[in-house]
Amino acid sequence: MEGTTALSSTAFPGWYVNFQAALLQQAPRPGELDQETAEGWAHNQAALKKILAEGLLPRVSAKDEGDNRFELIKTINLVVPGNYVHATRLASFKKENYENFFGYNSDITDKNYARVTNKLVPGQKGKVKIFQIKEPVSALDCLKKLKKERAILVGAQGASLVWELKKKELPLGKWGVSFDKKEVLWRNGLGDHRVPKIFGVSDGAWYFDLSDFEGDWGGDSYLLCFCDFQ
Repeated sequence: MEGTTALSSTAFPGWYVNFQAALLQQAPRPGELDQETAEGWAHNQAALKKILAEGLLPRVSAKDEGDNRFELIKTINLVVPGNYVHATRLASFKKENYENFFGYNSDITDKNYARVTNKLVPGQKGKVKIFQIKEPVSALDCLKKLKKERAILVGAQGASLVWELKKKELPLGKWGVSFDKKEVLWRNGLGDHRVPKIFGVSDGAWYFDLSDFEGDWGGDSYLLCFCDFQ
């Protein structure tokens, strides 16, 4: 409508968006609102404005904001091989391992993911923490969790390496996501920022694919959290 401005849900904390949704689910449908309820709503409008104006809505702690949405299920030790070459990592990985994947996204290339935030170095040692995502979260929620864990962001290169060295320790039936900052991710023709992810099933089939940064990440995904690399 002309003269109005749509507000994105990202303008509000997640708990408030959920609160709004719950209210709307309980709201009467058209034709169901009786006069008494309508008058009550009108009377309470002033009180609601006062609550919003004075900041009386409850605040939530950082833990409530997201910690309970991520569950640590495994920690894997990882050593970057001596022959690791960052500039050609994805090309060499595809050449050596393409046949081991049932699905392999052709857009996962060194050129498309050259701007990775952190470049792995031969001989580095660290840990890969695997956090199961227990309920829907945004990519920004995931990045906040990674920052709290002091993780480095290694994108597609990191995902390829943990698969090559430790695939037997990765969860099956779920997508392992290796995030990076939005601004360094490759964008497709539609302008979507694409996040690398890996998936394995019990029969040995694996997938190396991409998903939209702007989408939701839920219970079918886990975070690959690269920590303490020195």
